[in-house]
Amino acid sequence: MNKLEQCAQCGSDKIQRFENQTRKIPFRTATKVKWFELSGLSYEKCLDCGEEYLSPEDIAIENQKLNEVLQKERMKKGLLTASEIKEIRKELGYSQDELDKLLGFGARSFARWETYRADQSRAADLLLRALKRGGKKLLKEIISEQKAEKKDAA
Repeated sequence: MNKLEQCAQCGSDKIQRFENQTRKIPFRTATKVKWFELSGLSYEKCLDCGEEYLSPEDIAIENQKLNEVLQKERMKKGLLTASEIKEIRKELGYSQDELDKLLGFGARSFARWETYRADQSRAADLLLRALKRGGKKLLKEIISEQKAEKKDAA
């Protein structure tokens, strides 16, 4: 890894690499900022002004560790993880926006669920689990029911 030679903030050349550190990392959800303590992180820091720098590799490791914590948090709640939701959606063959509209969820619900920006409700989680088991057949029944409701309302 290339060591940073000069601080972009103050111009100092007193840059030190810190390896395998524990840091508090903010994560913005749809409604608030949560803080998580993650270990095994690395970064560079200017010893004069305190500015911190992360390489692309450092960022990737931080994101991976944060994702693991968020995944465990959702699993403790008994909810599908972001990757499980994405897998179900992809198996059904829909984009996030398409499935939001089709199932009557709020705009960008799947986007928030698949990035841990919000947790799905228990009802949404149960529907997603049913869709995983029932697949496209169940989804066709939902679509058919929606069309019938629209026809009856007209």
